[in-house]
Amino acid sequence: MFVSMWMSKDLITANADDSLSTVAELMRKHRIRRVPIVSKDDAEKLLGIVSHTDVMHAVPLDGAASSAPTEAVQNRRASDVMTENPLATAPDAPIELAAQLMRDHKIGSLPVLYDGRLLGLITESDIFEAFVSMMHPAKASVRITFEIREGENVFPLIAKIAEQRGLQVNTFVSVRQHDRPLGMVQVIGPKIEEAIDDFWKSHHRVVNVQHLGTGS
Repeated sequence: MFVSMWMSKDLITANADDSLSTVAELMRKHRIRRVPIVSKDDAEKLLGIVSHTDVMHAVPLDGAASSAPTEAVQNRRASDVMTENPLATAPDAPIELAAQLMRDHKIGSLPVLYDGRLLGLITESDIFEAFVSMMHPAKASVRITFEIREGENVFPLIAKIAEQRGLQVNTFVSVRQHDRPLGMVQVIGPKIEEAIDDFWKSHHRVVNVQHLGTGS
């Protein structure tokens, strides 16, 4: 899966000289936590990004307790608090690389740029939805988690077992758990127990078997 498949394309943006209260109102009205700051002359030229945290940190304690913004807050501009030249990703970047970039830098979103132009924004919520979609259980499916060897190509093994047992393979992912490589394959078919035995006989220890759905 790629970033372009899950990014938000209809962005709510602001200009660098917009007031901070204007940016805060955009966040409140549209229920968003980040606003890209673009050039007034070119809506695809990204200058920076303002987060909900940036706005909160910019509000003095007395202003936060007041029903109306203080004069100091009213006079502040988006350019005063925005993160300039924020980390970004590309539309054709794998979704897992975008997730890793957010995790490593402890940020909640990435602007999506192509040839320097702002195309969208991908957030941690978008990535969560992407992984949920990828791992969403099909009806009457079973997920078999098994150990694999470092650098091993297990696709031929999975294909062989699926063909022999008449199974439909819905998804396969490889993950690491405490530096231990694991394979997770989600399958549909009547001969699940036989398939599990096949993994054991191939010297791949089965760690977990989950029945994820029920047939109608």
